[in-house]
Amino acid sequence: MLYLRFGKSLFISMLENYYDINKKDKFEELFGDLYIGRRPTEGKNSFLV
Repeated sequence: MLYLRFGKSLFISMLENYYDINKKDKFEELFGDLYIGRRPTEGKNSFLV
């Protein structure tokens, strides 16, 4: 069975939390233990989403 709407909202929410400048204070809590948290990109918390 294929769920067409499964995961897209979660993915968009993850992107929002990673790139949104207003979520800067939660970055370490959400991504700190993950690979992307230890090696963030230049775009981390840089945009108004």
